[in-house]
Amino acid sequence: MDETERQGPTPPTILVVYSGARFPGGAEAYLEGLFRGCDRSRLRLLLVSLGEWDLTERLRAMGEHVVALKASRVAPRAPAAIAELARSEGADLIASQGVVANFYARVAALLCGLPHLVTVHSDLGFDYPGAGRRLAFSLVDRILAGQTVHYLVPSDYLRRRLLSRGVPAERISVVYHGIEPHQIVAAGSSRPAEEASQDEDAAAPERPPVLGSIGRLHHAKGFDLLIRALPLILHPPSVELIIWGEGEERVSLEKLISELGLGDRVRLPGYAPQVNRALAGMGIFVQPSRAEGFGLTVVEAMSAGLPVVVSQAGSLPELVADGKSGVVVRGDRPVDLARELESLLADPERQERLGVEAARQARRRFTVDRWLDETTTVYEQSARGTDR
Repeated sequence: MDETERQGPTPPTILVVYSGARFPGGAEAYLEGLFRGCDRSRLRLLLVSLGEWDLTERLRAMGEHVVALKASRVAPRAPAAIAELARSEGADLIASQGVVANFYARVAALLCGLPHLVTVHSDLGFDYPGAGRRLAFSLVDRILAGQTVHYLVPSDYLRRRLLSRGVPAERISVVYHGIEPHQIVAAGSSRPAEEASQDEDAAAPERPPVLGSIGRLHHAKGFDLLIRALPLILHPPSVELIIWGEGEERVSLEKLISELGLGDRVRLPGYAPQVNRALAGMGIFVQPSRAEGFGLTVVEAMSAGLPVVVSQAGSLPELVADGKSGVVVRGDRPVDLARELESLLADPERQERLGVEAARQARRRFTVDRWLDETTTVYEQSARGTDR
């Protein structure tokens, strides 16, 4: 037996195309988690990025192979550069996510004769507010879709969306995202929040209940609906709201907060440097999305044992069992959201029960090991041209 046979088959090389993002979100968390946890005996990953971004810096700091092209998101020469890199690295598959990266990756795959895989994180119809841009991106996507051999999606909702666009079922794989189990940590403490507060509960003044959320400040996330729901919650009248995240809707949300006179009850502190500590400041986690491809922060909140209240949009009903591991709001108006929140706020025992079951479900269903194994299998099979 020679050395190659002893070592086993060479893992396929995957060239991952990334186009960057002004406001990082789920795609960046996905890629960082994939590079951080991937079994390198099964896959060889390298990232090619259109320009330098926070993600490229973090992956380099982790020792990952990153190539940043000297190009912006509008880069006519990028496909040729990506194709040349794929040839020089001996790539077996080109992968991408997002309409811009998908365009360049598909053209590059066509130029060098490689298969292409798309990871879909969201519904294109809600990503861009302008009808003209949505139409243009959808048209380009349909024209080049034939170059894509497989689609990887994090929810059955997105699988159904692809089916409605004519993508064959056998070319779609559903793999739920995985997370590390979260334990809420009190600010300034290395102990869990519930332990750190035991010595202080008797002396600390009673704080008003805090509703919270984490996510990109984007129209699809529905944070304006949550802000409008707050003054409709009459009992208790002092409930507060904190929304962690950054995005293009910050100015409009700040204006709405001012118009409703909620400046002393609503906070928009920006990016959450540590999810655990952000969650520690919340009593109930709320995701009022108009559209949701998966809902990573919902799963993180569930894992931490918070009761969660979500809209019925997109994938959220797949994550939350209504009345068991959380609350799924029926209706998409602020008054519908306020009604459910007021009911839950009035029932601490129900909050506790939902939080316990949420943690149990999240830690069982959304493990990192399962996500990495299933994702790697899809990459392997797409690179080698085999069916699932």
